[in-house]
Amino acid sequence: TPAQRGEALRLLEQACGDFAAGDARASEAAAELASILADSGSLRYARQRALLLVEQAREAIAPLAGSGARSALLAMADAVVNRAF
Repeated sequence: TPAQRGEALRLLEQACGDFAAGDARASEAAAELASILADSGSLRYARQRALLLVEQAREAIAPLAGSGARSALLAMADAVVNRAF
């Protein structure tokens, strides 16, 4: 909703400002923002979109000859969607 979007933007600005200032409240704002994004389905959508893009990247990389660079590209593609915070 527009109200959720506005609140998310406010929290993002607050978290960034607090983090830059070394304020411990940055993690509180970030946690609240993460909750809003999860409740709205935004995180699920972003993950699904990322998985699709990674699959497209893997398909584009597949024809390349086997090399260290190819392996690194595939590893980076996987890391984008499999990293943990």
